Amino acid sequence: MPSKLKVFTELICAYPWLDDYIIDSSQCSNLLRVGKIQQNMKYTCQTILKVIGKLISNQYVSYCKLCDKKTFNSVEHVICFCTNNDAHRNRVLDAVYDVKGHDGFMSMMSLNSVQQCELLLQFVSESEGDELRYPCIAHTVATLCSSMWD
Repeated sequence: MPSKLKVFTELICAYPWLDDYIIDSSQCSNLLRVGKIQQNMKYTCQTILKVIGKLISNQYVSYCKLCDKKTFNSVEHVICFCTNNDAHRNRVLDAVYDVKGHDGFMSMMSLNSVQQCELLLQFVSESEGDELRYPCIAHTVATLCSSMWD
């Protein structure tokens, strides 16, 4: 069985953005801390952490609970492709456009779908002190992704 440090190192190598806001080897993650301090953000932070976990541990084929399509990456499917999530996805994209502006939005849209998911999860996980930098977008993403468990 690999050591926790080895697993941590492999995750950081594969997903360098995790190191900034999600995983800290010396303390709990920023998302958990924000969720504990701001009770109104607890569900949002927990959902985002679950989505990140599902993205990085994607090892099996699953079926979308909304459209019943077979998918190899459920996070990518729910965020980018599930036709039953169009209204939620449009709210997320509108919010990203409002915050990042035209150039930032177009830069994100030029990435492949997995990279878009990673960038979006990184974006909503950013925190300043004990608060998420973009709580409205984080809540919208959590709502979009909650269909994976509901």
